[in-house]
Amino acid sequence: MKSVVTKIFPALGLIFLITSCASTRMYTTLDILRPAQVSFAPEVNNILIVDNSVPQPATVGHYLEKLNSNESQIELQFDSASIFCTASLRENLEEKGFFRNVYQAHNRLNLSGDYAKITPLTPEVVKSLCAVYHADAVLALNRLIYADKITEFTYENEFGFHNYLDVKIRTDWSIQYPTDKPMTYTHFTDSFTWQSSNAIRSKAANELPARYDALVDASLLTGLNVADRLIPRWEKEDRYFYNPRNKYMRQAMDSVVTRNWQAAILLWKKVADKPGSSSLKFKANNNIAIAYEILGDLDNAIKYCNSAINAYPQLQVFNSYNTIYEIEELLAYKKELEKRAGEIKQIKTQLGN
Repeated sequence: MKSVVTKIFPALGLIFLITSCASTRMYTTLDILRPAQVSFAPEVNNILIVDNSVPQPATVGHYLEKLNSNESQIELQFDSASIFCTASLRENLEEKGFFRNVYQAHNRLNLSGDYAKITPLTPEVVKSLCAVYHADAVLALNRLIYADKITEFTYENEFGFHNYLDVKIRTDWSIQYPTDKPMTYTHFTDSFTWQSSNAIRSKAANELPARYDALVDASLLTGLNVADRLIPRWEKEDRYFYNPRNKYMRQAMDSVVTRNWQAAILLWKKVADKPGSSSLKFKANNNIAIAYEILGDLDNAIKYCNSAINAYPQLQVFNSYNTIYEIEELLAYKKELEKRAGEIKQIKTQLGN
């Protein structure tokens, strides 16, 4: 179904050497594929974005709190938030290439006049829209509510004036199909902040963007954020290989540099299986777990992560800050591996595999 993302398991970045008092380690950055927060039916290739919201009134959602004054509400005409949001959403979904086609209906469909009420599209309307636009599903923005506030303040014992402009946008969405598939409802909240400071009060206020311009930017950024949540996405994460003064461990790192993971694993296993230092076993098993993760074998990655954890109680430097930090890091890594193992099936479904 989807062509933009075809590889679930991580890609390896550059490897760097870092040194600490406790040990020498080499780290690399992996690109990890995460599932979308919301799943479309696997067969969906063409989607239609529909603005099914009602504009928020000018008298709602605009606040001002000046220095030494109570919060007040002002009036500002801004009825284009959903237009900017859905246009940005379409542009960003098209750029990501996850769907074959991303269409957008030209007009708002909700004529109820109640901005706070969600009125879902009827099945008949969804079928009609999908037929007109040749879409497999409708992604409808059913409600967009925003609040913006400018706050002015000073810090005690500090000269100068500070201003914050905060914007919060909540969007409510539905995914609906022209068939009998059940619709999906979801909502997101996005927050944005601008800040200014100046010794002169008027300049501090003027350095903030105009409230209208901030709402435009916030609406566009909300569309971008929603696009990121609707499709599987890549995230960068660091992994750390131990490289102590042991001939097998050093030889293994030569194989890591050339991406020869099987050769590196064999060398690390010689260290892990050999009677002797629990510290070396700890480090060798850690490295094996990472190599298996890179190879896409999460079962073995978890297995050897557990082996590294099991070696920890035998370490002779239990009270060492560095050692405690390393085991905490390894426990967090195990949790991450278990999370990824649970996400694989979900990602495959979202990719149509």
